[in-house]
Amino acid sequence: MKRKITLLLTLIISLGLFSQERIEKRKSNITIQKTTIQYINNVSQPSRTFGEKSILLSEGFDASFLPEGWTQKVLNSSYTWVQANLSEPSLNFNTIDPSSLYSAMVNWDLAMQSEWLYSPQINPNGMSSVELQFYAGISGLDLANATLKCLITIDDGQSWDILWDAIDHVASEDPWEWRLVTIDLSVYAAEQFKIAWLYIGSDGNTVGVDGVIITAEAVSVTANFSANQTSIVTGQSVQFTNSSVGSTSWEWEFEGGTPSTSTQQNPSVTYNTAGTYNVKLTAKNGSNQDVELKNNYISVSSEITANFSANQTNIITGQSVQFTNSSAGATSWEWEFEGGTPSTSTQQNPSVTYNTTGTYNVKLTAKNGSNQDVELKSNYISVSSEITAGFSANQTNIVTEQSVQFTNSSAGSTSWEWEFEGGTPSTSTQQNPVIKYNTEGTFNVKLTAKNGSSEDVELKNDYIKVSASGGELQVDVVTYPGTSICKYESLSLTATATGGTGSYQYTWDINSQSFSGSTLNIYSLVESTNIYLTVSSGIQESNTTIPITVNSIPPASIVGKGSPERMLICPNPDLQYQWYVNQTPITNAKKQFYYPGEGVSLSGIYYVVTTTEAGCDSTSVKHTVIDSKSLYNNSQAGIISAYPNPSNGTFSIDLNPELVISEINKYSIELLSIAGNKVWETNFISDFTIDFAPDIKLSSGIYIIKLYGDNELLDTQKLLVN
Repeated sequence: MKRKITLLLTLIISLGLFSQERIEKRKSNITIQKTTIQYINNVSQPSRTFGEKSILLSEGFDASFLPEGWTQKVLNSSYTWVQANLSEPSLNFNTIDPSSLYSAMVNWDLAMQSEWLYSPQINPNGMSSVELQFYAGISGLDLANATLKCLITIDDGQSWDILWDAIDHVASEDPWEWRLVTIDLSVYAAEQFKIAWLYIGSDGNTVGVDGVIITAEAVSVTANFSANQTSIVTGQSVQFTNSSVGSTSWEWEFEGGTPSTSTQQNPSVTYNTAGTYNVKLTAKNGSNQDVELKNNYISVSSEITANFSANQTNIITGQSVQFTNSSAGATSWEWEFEGGTPSTSTQQNPSVTYNTTGTYNVKLTAKNGSNQDVELKSNYISVSSEITAGFSANQTNIVTEQSVQFTNSSAGSTSWEWEFEGGTPSTSTQQNPVIKYNTEGTFNVKLTAKNGSSEDVELKNDYIKVSASGGELQVDVVTYPGTSICKYESLSLTATATGGTGSYQYTWDINSQSFSGSTLNIYSLVESTNIYLTVSSGIQESNTTIPITVNSIPPASIVGKGSPERMLICPNPDLQYQWYVNQTPITNAKKQFYYPGEGVSLSGIYYVVTTTEAGCDSTSVKHTVIDSKSLYNNSQAGIISAYPNPSNGTFSIDLNPELVISEINKYSIELLSIAGNKVWETNFISDFTIDFAPDIKLSSGIYIIKLYGDNELLDTQKLLVN
């Protein structure tokens, strides 16, 4: 039986004769409150639960039609996609989802139908497990005449892939019902796409679509990377290799590198400045990201530095050692293995076998062109004829609940049996175990090193000392005024201890003299030194070294120039200066020399304070200046001398070479009328005599001559013209 659809639950349309105009008219009489359906909660089928998946699209066609972002393409305007229900209530979608109001439906017609319903554009943004689910309302009756298809496009409709075709999944005898369709779209996860439902054919049967859900899972991103070298010299480059998982884009930060940032997957970076630098990588996939920060990862030296290590240094005859080259800035290597086979190598990381007992040197020459550096490790490889057990610990004085890292230094062994009195665990077969101690006391440690049937035992009695739980002993030292002071300055150091047993003994040592107590006061230090502090608490002990830098006091003196003295000079160079008069700092008087004034009496007591870059200062002796200038023939600072004076308008100006300052780059002279108007000016660099014969005629009267050095007034003199 062919089905017809009913609009808005009650209006039954017969013979397929209805129009969109009648739909809109009917809808205007009803107010619909529901706008969104959360199918995760409302749909009863287990297959419709989505867990922690992200919902990229959810549509139930219960609000306005078309929904926001949806579009359609119409061939048969009388019979196309509309918001409707079937005339038989038992077949409507609210039997699946009780909260459903309507579905998207197409009624059948004898005329040709090609009716498209398009979803909004979906962007999975690199997520995984993208899945489409929807309910198709359809029967097998007349399906051969007109079918329902679900399609996808990644080029905005220029081409379409068929995801599902009802004719392939519904038998001709199947009744009309809602069928859940699930389609895996993971192959489209990296694309932006649209979904479409196409009803195509004629004389078919009514179809519907509802409960459309597109979900996806966030991709797990793990950032990681490596470098082809981590120890280089300035000017060299490092090739970074990205080994991140699940990422599609990358943001690098290279401290000290050029470039300092990159979005390449595997960038190359050059380092031009010596130092130790961090590298940071943020790996991203859509909104997901992970960060890998490697601190102090790239070490840049200003020159080649040879260095190496070995996987073991205590072995028995016939065993091999793997050497690892950690040289900086080298491009070739020359190894020398005393007692080894081979005895030389040019490999970067060679493996060497030792067949004879003894203690042997290893030498590495690291080269880059004509530059090279040598690292010699004397008595580095110890070869025994039999197994030798040995071990050490990263700490032997601890408090309860602390752990100890044991390091196996046995020679020639392939297996190990440890016994830890008082420890957890109490035994171990690991090569370098970590043991926790929960009980106060002093405990033995025993190691049996084995190789086949051969073995050796190392027992260390009373090796681990465990104090009552009070935390690890920590010591903080505050130094006032700091660790860098001036000569003859006093110093105060205060130590504060925490953890341990709560009872502390402080011992200070300076210049082979010992003092007790938590505070040490030192008066009038004259040279740099180290101060040593030992704090004891039960069986724990802390040792701290405090380096103290004592900076020298700068010299400060004054030399007067001129008669009367109008220029003061501090003959001590390369310092910071501040000039004072009558115990008041002079504004902007911060040069090595100072000119007390310009045409006014500045009699007073002057001195200068000099300061070093370390902040140490010194004050000069007081210097008295008496202002006794004359009217014409004497200039104020004694630098310039105009003659003849009085003049007929033609005169010369001499500069006193003894008072000329070598720091000044440019001099200038101005001639002013008594009213202050500029009559003439000239610039010069090193002349000591300036002839004045201007084209203009000077009127009789008094003029002022002013001398400037680097735009600062140095001297003035009055000139009388008859």
